Amino acid sequence: PLVVETREDVALRRANVHSWVAYAQLLFYRNDFRACHNETSRILEEHPYTVSVLPLHISALVQLKLTSDLFNFAHRLVDEYPTKAVAWFGVGAYYYLTRKYDQS
Repeated sequence: PLVVETREDVALRRANVHSWVAYAQLLFYRNDFRACHNETSRILEEHPYTVSVLPLHISALVQLKLTSDLFNFAHRLVDEYPTKAVAWFGVGAYYYLTRKYDQS
């Protein structure tokens, strides 16, 4: 179904990063991976330390088959968060996307 948004809806969502992540999640669950990726990219631009958006962003990259973007993103995550599981989830997702299943 078509969702009609007002400017107030957008402003409210962007004022609260958690509701913005929830909106991106809704887009993902509706299989609108391009819109989800656009939202998660904007979230990461404006709120770069929002860890809760990282798995969703990685999943959107996989669904869109953006292999080089996923490689670069996973590489940055491992550099910045080498002990966080989400960084290694990104690496595994990259290997999954490139069909290197034994390494993922």
